[in-house]
Amino acid sequence: MEDIKALGCKIDWRRSFITTDYNPYFDSFAQWQFNRLRSLGKIKFGERYTIWSSKDGQPCMDHDRQSGEDVVPIEYTCVKFKVLEWGLEAQAFIDKIPMIAAKDVYLVAATLYPETIYGVSNCLVNPLLEYGLFLTRDGDVIVASEHAARNMAHQGLLLPPLNKTDDRIGTISGQDLVGARVNVPLDDCSAEVYVLPSESIATDSGTGITMLVDCIKKLSAKEARSKTHDLLISTGKGFVFAEPESQVMSRSGDLCVVALCDQWYFSYSDPEWKALAKKCLDGMKIHCKETRMQMEKALNGLYDWACARAYGLGSKVPWNPIYLIESLSDSTIYMAYYTVAHLLHNSLDGKMVGSLGVLPQHMDDAAWDYVLLGKELSQQHSKFNELAELRRSFLYWYPVDIRSSGKDLARNHLVFFMYAHSAIFPSHHWPGSLRINGHLMLNHQKMSKSTGNMVSIREACDRFGADATRLILADAGDGIDDANFDEKMANAAVLTLYSLLDWVTHAQKALKMADSTPGEPVELGNIKLRPLLSAQTTADLMFNAEMDLMTISTAKEYENTMYRSALKHGLYEFVKCREWYASITTNVGMHPKLLRKYIERQIIHICPITPHITEHIWKTVLCKESSIMDARWPKDLPETPDYSLVSISQYIKSVVKSARKARGALQKRAKNKNSLAVDWNKPVLLDIFVTSELPEWQTKVISIFDNVSAQEIDNRQILAAIKAKGLGNNNQAMPFAQKIKKQIEQGEFEQKPCFDEQNALNVALGFLTAALGCTDINVIALDGKQKLSKSQSAAAALAVPGDPSFLFTNA
Repeated sequence: MEDIKALGCKIDWRRSFITTDYNPYFDSFAQWQFNRLRSLGKIKFGERYTIWSSKDGQPCMDHDRQSGEDVVPIEYTCVKFKVLEWGLEAQAFIDKIPMIAAKDVYLVAATLYPETIYGVSNCLVNPLLEYGLFLTRDGDVIVASEHAARNMAHQGLLLPPLNKTDDRIGTISGQDLVGARVNVPLDDCSAEVYVLPSESIATDSGTGITMLVDCIKKLSAKEARSKTHDLLISTGKGFVFAEPESQVMSRSGDLCVVALCDQWYFSYSDPEWKALAKKCLDGMKIHCKETRMQMEKALNGLYDWACARAYGLGSKVPWNPIYLIESLSDSTIYMAYYTVAHLLHNSLDGKMVGSLGVLPQHMDDAAWDYVLLGKELSQQHSKFNELAELRRSFLYWYPVDIRSSGKDLARNHLVFFMYAHSAIFPSHHWPGSLRINGHLMLNHQKMSKSTGNMVSIREACDRFGADATRLILADAGDGIDDANFDEKMANAAVLTLYSLLDWVTHAQKALKMADSTPGEPVELGNIKLRPLLSAQTTADLMFNAEMDLMTISTAKEYENTMYRSALKHGLYEFVKCREWYASITTNVGMHPKLLRKYIERQIIHICPITPHITEHIWKTVLCKESSIMDARWPKDLPETPDYSLVSISQYIKSVVKSARKARGALQKRAKNKNSLAVDWNKPVLLDIFVTSELPEWQTKVISIFDNVSAQEIDNRQILAAIKAKGLGNNNQAMPFAQKIKKQIEQGEFEQKPCFDEQNALNVALGFLTAALGCTDINVIALDGKQKLSKSQSAAAALAVPGDPSFLFTNA
């Protein structure tokens, strides 16, 4: 807790609690949850396959595993190939075991595709593997790998049905099995094949025996699979066998198997409950497209889940207290407990009774039914008024606005979370949204104590400070991919925050000077302000529109919990926006009112991420009376930004970039002595040509989107349309089409600029002259009537709406 406090996290610690029976209040809550789900028919009892640890003597669920999380049992059809004739070495070995002489011996091949038996040409064994001979409960002897026998022994398939190891009759090498003649258990039982060697057969899956299949002549695979399986089982020519789909290692170091045992389980495979959970998911806001896809896949693939175990930490199963509730199953709705925890107890373990004086024994099922579900409660209940207060608190806070968790829980706990809510609560109390994050790497490598690549929250705060740590964590990455905490970037974050503090302090001094002399310009260091009483110009309006755009974008990203993007708009691009404003007004200075607005917005933008330094700036530098925590998001925002003004600003920036590129190309060509080059040591004149007419090829490309939605057409279809319009050889067509598609999708497409390009450039003429290193600039709006020189005409032909052309000459 102290480390989290050092990071500056805003947490109501009163609601902290321990989630085991060590806290009697939470214990009663967990038991109520299980009683409720059982009464709804969601918890059942029966024999089923489960991942099992022999060493621990209980099911090994996801949180009990050292490796193999999400691994589930996989069922095979075991096909019994009766041995008709052994090879010489094998026969000599078999003759030494009297109990086998009177019994049938079968080579057992495990397959997921039993229908392939109709095309089997040989049985394959690994000549490097040692096989065991085992007695089955049916009295037969089977040949299989030790790996398979361990699983079979826990499924009651072998005699004796031991729980910890198999009991083999003998051991035979795979090499000695080669050459044996076996019967294929088809309908007429007349097919025979031979055993061949194959060193590629895995020793840690299946039975170590496979079938070589040439072709299937009878039925299609889809049609035949279930029929063949049922036939093999019903005739005793096969049996069902299960194993983990991949290796599972328990935390106790035990290699787990699949056991067939009686247990309590959640019936997550129930179609009606699955449909209800799907409805819950569909109604939730998911903050990442990949997350929704992952959750849908996990929900659709979830089968029944064991919800009880023999020992460990947790609450007891209320109707069968010899078992404990499995760790992922008792915490699926614990967020409902947050709403009342602070009223029930004043300590983590629940030993200190809360302000209402409600004792653990008061919180029986009837009490929880009333508090969380609103079911009728007798007014004669000794704590009726207190429980009513709990009910009010629950209704005030619930439902969950957002559930945030790690991606490792996406395939189990978070799916259980939706199942439990959909079963227990009415739909208006289902969760509102879900946010899943990836794990955190350090310097692009996995954190690991053993390798030393590790940093704790406390260490990071001590080295970089809380705000720089928070900033770099926010900037480490959004979405479900693993984020990266880069220590070099953390050092840069410290500098970023210090630079911000220094600049705001300097700017605030300049603003105070402007306040004291409202009719005079102010120049303090690199901050230049024009008189406070001066009128606002187009440059001011552009800056104001861009600030609105950034503030609106930042709010949207915060709402979507995309903190990296929030930093992008609310800090980094916001700073660039101010630097651009300072550059474009370098001749006259910035307007004090807009600069003050910028500073306040900047501090509010990053306050959720860097609360300490922003509090200092807000109260100490800006001299605000109240805390920044009491400040509200700017209210002087339009419903939508003024995109026309934003477009002018972006247009001017693009002109500067294009002109610099054109100048660079000229300077590069100047190295060729035969070219006509501009002498950059002499005064340079720049002609900028603007036009309002589109060239024919661009008009054709734009027409692609006339009768189709930009969201529905992909790059392949766009390319085909470009070729159909005779533009296949135009290298600019595809990039232009992608640009138009993006603009249409974002609602920003305009076939022609919504402003006068000539006027826009004239507004920034002083800035353009200085930025491009020219003596003079002429902005020429082409109308077909101007008398242009040959070089001017050639340059003017390249101009298109929104993308002017340039001509540099010596004045």
